[in-house]
Amino acid sequence: MEVSRKRLEEEVVFMSMVAARMQKMKAENLIGLGNHNQRKTDNHSNQEIDVTRSHLNYDLVAQTKNYKKDIQTFINENKASSRAVRKDAVLVSEWIVTSDTDFFKTLDQEQTKKFFEVAKNYFAENYGEENIRYAQVHVDERTPHMHLGIVPFTDDKRLSSKTIFNRQALKNIQEELPIELKKQGFAIERGEQGSTRSHMAVKEFKEYKETIHKHGELTKEVDLLEKDYQKYQVVMDTVKDSTVQTEPVLEKRGFLKREEVETDKVIISKEDFEKLHEAYRYVPVLKKELKKAKRAERSQAEEKMMMKEQRDELKKENKQLKKMVAGAKKMISKLDDFLEKHLGISFKDALAEQKDNHQEEQTLESEKRGPQGPIL
Repeated sequence: MEVSRKRLEEEVVFMSMVAARMQKMKAENLIGLGNHNQRKTDNHSNQEIDVTRSHLNYDLVAQTKNYKKDIQTFINENKASSRAVRKDAVLVSEWIVTSDTDFFKTLDQEQTKKFFEVAKNYFAENYGEENIRYAQVHVDERTPHMHLGIVPFTDDKRLSSKTIFNRQALKNIQEELPIELKKQGFAIERGEQGSTRSHMAVKEFKEYKETIHKHGELTKEVDLLEKDYQKYQVVMDTVKDSTVQTEPVLEKRGFLKREEVETDKVIISKEDFEKLHEAYRYVPVLKKELKKAKRAERSQAEEKMMMKEQRDELKKENKQLKKMVAGAKKMISKLDDFLEKHLGISFKDALAEQKDNHQEEQTLESEKRGPQGPIL
């Protein structure tokens, strides 16, 4: 009897704990999120991912192939409001469910799957089976874990992660999930309250968050480029559709100044001049944004975790941008010809003169400073 009590005490002391943490995902995160969860590349900076075992991963829901497209479609078809979803709205509350490595070593393949099925069913019962869009289990890393994606719909079909997963809800999950797992025979208990200990590989989790963040930054940069180009296009369309009226400037020549001769200058209305000036003002803006696009392309080429779906979508965006750039260059060329013909000014000459003045200013500034040694 004494031995049995001792064994029981040892089991309680060394019982594993369930770990469940949540990440809020926006539209800009969904492509990178899907590529990571579905292992759409064999190149991972996380060395703990064993690509030879990635085929053993599975999705307990298996109804979301394209994270961004499918999840946004689900939301638009089920939300109560007819208004568009805000760009910064949380579309998915992703839970990562796991335990410690030693715990999973005591389970076989079927028992491991059952562990995650019980966890998935708990969330389905409390937050709606239809709202769980994926339940991706990764067994190709040191510690098996599940990425569970829940669209945070309220009962009246409003999108609100803040309401669904409030402080009390998070507390309930930490308390109730271990109970459900214990009912199914798993030797598990809740994690330490307020503990920051992680059962999942820290490096893998940081890599996961960094991947999502990088893709979000790239999406923002492309959006800004498109907005700036649209503003530029409005100005260019205005210039293209306008008819600029000009009158030649006459100059009196000859000994008695009686002969009037047309010069290479023209008179233009103030309104027409302001239109042309506005279009000219956007030229450096366009050049700046084109440099941003090129930097974004170089950044993509250097990415170690280039995802197939992301690459395909960015190719489409790049093709559209090239068409936009080609159209803009053609428009600039036409505007340059027009200004040179009617006003006698040229973008090329103006830019060259600006560059020469800048170089001259740098030379003068250098001469004023004189020779300088290294700063110690």
